[in-house]
Amino acid sequence: MKREQQYFIWNHPRSFQQGAGENIQITEQGLTVSGNDSVSAAIRQAETGIYYTRLCDSQKEGTGWDRLLLEGVVSDPGDIRISVYTCESSWIFYQGKQVSIQEIIKSSAFSIKEKDRICQEYRRKELPYGRCQLLHDVTGRYLWLRICLCPNGLQPVLLHRIQVFFPRMSWKMYLPEIYQTGDSSFLERYLEIFQTMYQEMDQRIGALPELYSPEESPAEWLVWLSQWISVENPYLWQEEQLRYLIRHGMELAGIRGTAAYLKRMLWLYTGTIPYVIEYCHWAYEEMEGSRRRTLEKLYGNNDYCITVILEEGAVEDRRKLRILERLIRLCSPAHLDTRMEILQPYIFLSRNSYLGINSRLGVMGAVVLNGQNFLPFLVLKEKESQDEG
Repeated sequence: MKREQQYFIWNHPRSFQQGAGENIQITEQGLTVSGNDSVSAAIRQAETGIYYTRLCDSQKEGTGWDRLLLEGVVSDPGDIRISVYTCESSWIFYQGKQVSIQEIIKSSAFSIKEKDRICQEYRRKELPYGRCQLLHDVTGRYLWLRICLCPNGLQPVLLHRIQVFFPRMSWKMYLPEIYQTGDSSFLERYLEIFQTMYQEMDQRIGALPELYSPEESPAEWLVWLSQWISVENPYLWQEEQLRYLIRHGMELAGIRGTAAYLKRMLWLYTGTIPYVIEYCHWAYEEMEGSRRRTLEKLYGNNDYCITVILEEGAVEDRRKLRILERLIRLCSPAHLDTRMEILQPYIFLSRNSYLGINSRLGVMGAVVLNGQNFLPFLVLKEKESQDEG
């Protein structure tokens, strides 16, 4: 019975963390040399990172490995070098004791030089960086890789993805019998070009459902997906915020144009829940004329006025302030007059000062009667720690 082709893949921090290395940094984008983003180009050129992958078990002795796929960012193929190791057992003898290969890979008790020396006899192939590398002369039940990142240029070296296919399969088996005999290594390599293209296309088609999942879709697809549910200016949002908008798209569409929608969108962008005050919240209550004039000054004087109040920490700089103003306009019905107020840590009468929100004193000062100041200017509390005492 023909065995289906399978693969091992490293494309996520969790999968890379199953191995171990030296001078290696594991990021959301993949493997890179430690400090690759912060050190100068001259220092980067002198650095080398070594990484050992976890042990891969094919579940069958004498497995013939098919090919190795790599995706990364390099300025030269020599920036990444791959060593392929295989063994028929997951245990080897070292210094008179039986030791697990995975334990040697993961243990910090063994230096990289010791690991290189121990694994030397199991090395089967040395490869430069290349998108697709054939492993047709590599056999063994267990396989692991040694990856050397050695940047030689100004561009950082980054390895996004590693994928190893097994068992060995070639389209040569579908050709007439005459092509099965003799030395056909060239034919196998030639057919592997089209075989790889076909299998990658087949995998891409099989992975289509993941592209439409808010949790699993690649970051570069999120902007495109967000346009399906009419997210205006998707570039204003960070990746996790876009995933939230796509995941709750139907729910948000049902409340669009309401105060609840406006509050939800502002909460998503700022991380704090805003206060939305509509004219109907206060205008129809009986009150004195002076009080009504004060409220009209704060919140507007007709049914088409909405006031959005945000805490001071919600706005970090002028750029974010402009984005918030734009977001409020997009989330509000076109016929409404929407204004935004940012709370300040001061108390002023007839202004936006609210009990329990921005009305707590944080600095005490003595009264000075000098003919100019009767009371010192009081600054509101900005940190919870100042309440203590």
